[in-house]
Amino acid sequence: MKKLVVFVLLAALVFCLPAAAQIRFKDVPDDHWAASAVYDLVK
Repeated sequence: MKKLVVFVLLAALVFCLPAAAQIRFKDVPDDHWAASAVYDLVK
């Protein structure tokens, strides 16, 4: 039972951490008029 709980917690971390990372696109400069909308859609 302990192994299952540890496995589930580790799996949750693996899948949640990349989502929390800031994603930046090379072709969308920060000063572009649509940058905030693009990054809102990514979230």
